[in-house]
Parts: sequence; structure tokens; C-alpha cells
Amino acid sequence: MQGFDYTQAGAYFVTVVTWRREALFGEIVNGEMILNRYGEIVQKWWLEIHVHFPNVETGAFVIMPNHVHGIIFIFDGRGTVPVPRDDGVNSLSQNNMMMGMNQGGETPPLQPTHPL
Repeated sequence: MQGFDYTQAGAYFVTVVTWRREALFGEIVNGEMILNRYGEIVQKWWLEIHVHFPNVETGAFVIMPNHVHGIIFIFDGRGTVPVPRDDGVNSLSQNNMMMGMNQGGETPPLQPTHPL
């Protein structure tokens, strides 16, 4: 929601979709989601969110072939979630650039698959 402060304590339903909705995390076989290597990586890091962000806990989540749904709980008084510096560069980005890694970035808006 535009203008909402998502750093506030509360429960949040989060959906993350792959670029161009490409099925990167596995496939559904006989009604069951079978994770591939990338899906297993997503699961591993989802389960470790609380390790990296002490004021965040995870709730229920599901990994689908091209997206992830999950619930996160942000609590007051247990630390803070790192926020990028005002100049747009945070220490993680600086470290990644120095190590030759370029991760993250702005997510472009979804494009319709057919003319409106």
C-alpha cells in the first residue's frame, strides 16, 4: 500500500513472484509441489529469515513453481530491519559490489500479457 510504513510491527502476507513468472522453483506433480534445487534454496533461506532479522519471525509459507507466499511477523523491541542509506547504497550492496556480485535491484512493474 503506497505510503504505508512496512517497518511497523505486525503480521504481513508477502508474495514474491519470479521474473516473467518463470517456473524456477519446481513443479506440481499429482497435486504436490516438488521443489527443485532453487526451490530448496528458497525454502532454506525462508526458514533462516529470523537468523538474519532478529525482530522478524516467519509463519506459514508455500513455495509454488513461480512464486512464494508467506506470512512474516515484525516485532518491536527485538532489533531493527536494515534500511538502505539515504544515498541509495547500503553496506550489503557495497560488499557485494566489491566481491563482484550484483544482487537485488528495483523490481519492474508487471507488464500485461495481452493488450487491455
